[in-house]
Amino acid sequence: MKNLVYLLTLILSLNSCIAQKTTKMKNEILIPEVSKNFEKFDIESYNKEKTNGQVRKREHENFIILIDYSNGYSQTIYDDKSYFHTVKNFYLNGNIEIKGNRFNNGSECGIWYEFDENGKLLKEFNMDEGFDFNWLDVMNYCLENEIQLEKGYPVIGGVKTEIYKGELNGRKIWTVSYYDFKKNEYLEITLDGISGKKINSKKLELIGG
Repeated sequence: MKNLVYLLTLILSLNSCIAQKTTKMKNEILIPEVSKNFEKFDIESYNKEKTNGQVRKREHENFIILIDYSNGYSQTIYDDKSYFHTVKNFYLNGNIEIKGNRFNNGSECGIWYEFDENGKLLKEFNMDEGFDFNWLDVMNYCLENEIQLEKGYPVIGGVKTEIYKGELNGRKIWTVSYYDFKKNEYLEITLDGISGKKINSKKLELIGG
């Protein structure tokens, strides 16, 4: 009887640990909020602060990059706590043109918003449409399989984990390329965009490696 009680206690303890690990894992995945609200680029402040056509600055837990180009301006915001960054492009008049989130080294994420030059919302694009196995699922897959992910502004150097969405023979897929430090190999895996099942794995050659 004592052995049975001990076994039940051990099972409950293990289940509790697994639940805590899963909760912690999901809580670590922060995707910045992007609203459909109109925004305007502060051209005057940018022109005062810019050096060589750009501004790089830190505001609390965000690293922000502002640039200008032939068609307007762009703002990229990296959150220190997130694997994703926010991209906002503006017309030459400073009005918002398009905005949304991207994985730090990969595809677009969630809803993207497009505006006309007067600031009127034209379209909303669901960049994840058709992917039942979604970004959070892919992130958890990586964390569970010890695939390194990088939060915030990417550190210069090293091999970065890249995650891209795509299609293969009409099938939605995820492609994850990463460096496996245990095997000392650069790998690429393909996951089914609906079920998350691994459908392919191969070694990649490191350029310059």
